[in-house]
Amino acid sequence: MKRTPWFKGDVKPVRIGPYERNYGDARDLNIGMCYWNGRWWSWSQQNADGAPEWMTVKSAAQDKPWRGLAEAPE
Repeated sequence: MKRTPWFKGDVKPVRIGPYERNYGDARDLNIGMCYWNGRWWSWSQQNADGAPEWMTVKSAAQDKPWRGLAEAPE
């Protein structure tokens, strides 16, 4: 699956939808799938399954790096 480059957590996506977020650091990636609703990030999941339930739970970590998907999630 193609992905965009990583963006800093203080930069927010323009489009609503699923994104990967890094909860680790540059040396130790800890990637989770989150949903950006245009105002805040949802709770992290392993993949895009389980929507819309996980999309309604706000993540406590709103400023983690993220990257977009260049194609629909599997």
